[in-house]
Amino acid sequence: MDLANQADVVKQLGRALTSPEVTRLPGLLAKASAIVEGYLRVVYADPDDIPSAVKIVVASMVARVFGTEGAVPPGVTSEMVMAGSRQWQRSFSGDVNTIEPWLTKGDKLALQGVGSSAVSVRLGSDRT
Repeated sequence: MDLANQADVVKQLGRALTSPEVTRLPGLLAKASAIVEGYLRVVYADPDDIPSAVKIVVASMVARVFGTEGAVPPGVTSEMVMAGSRQWQRSFSGDVNTIEPWLTKGDKLALQGVGSSAVSVRLGSDRT
């Protein structure tokens, strides 16, 4: 189940989606949702149980993909251009070859406390 929808992504992106973006949206939402559920170690079965922080983070992950397409070549982590002696340098991430949803440090902070692994255990004696 997707943890966000098209309206959530539009809200984070700040503009309407293009036709190609609408086509890619289901796959990106599924991937971003799987990443967040894996990070939290929680699987949401009921849409009513999805915290707003989770919806915002998943929508932000997808909006980030649409916001960076075309601006940054896939896998580029840094770029330096100098005009003086015409230098140009790009650094690439070793494990990224396409623009895909990813969790930022800010996303992880937003998810703190969501889906915590705290368990309530009833205290009692094993003696009968």
